[in-house]
Parts: sequence; structure tokens; C-alpha cells
Amino acid sequence: MSDTAPEKPPFGAPCNGCGVCCIAELCQIGSAAFGDIPGPCPALQFHHGRFWCGLVLAEYEGRRQGIIELPLLEHTLAIGRGCDAED
Repeated sequence: MSDTAPEKPPFGAPCNGCGVCCIAELCQIGSAAFGDIPGPCPALQFHHGRFWCGLVLAEYEGRRQGIIELPLLEHTLAIGRGCDAED
């Protein structure tokens, strides 16, 4: 298991958890949770060789009890659309 983040994939390639986008700035969900602050996002977590969104993990594990709606997560985080961080 690596303790370093993977390199950023090309724009549009599947997300590999490099964390570049969340280090650079907060997404709409991060801004709603933490206010208008600069990146990196406080929710960013590193586990098992990649970065993960702590807000998504909390939602998935049921600790936030539906506060974040799945369609908003999918749209804001470009889930299923690939890397949306410009090179």
C-alpha cells in the first residue's frame, strides 16, 4: 500500500483519487459545509493510497443521515464523468 497520492490523470480519464481538485479549491459541497475558505478542503482524507472526500464517506457510512443528496454529489464531484480538473 502506497503512502503517496497517484499522479493526476488526464482530463476526462477516470478519477484515481489524486486529490488535485480538492487541494486546489472547495467544491460546492465543501463550501456549503465549511464556508468560503481556500483549499485544500478540510474534508479531504487519504486512505489506502488515494484521497477520498470525507463528506462522501460520512454520507456513505450513514453518519450524515441524508444531508447530502446523491444527485448533488454526483453532479458536483463529476462522479462517473471522469477527471474534471484542468491540467
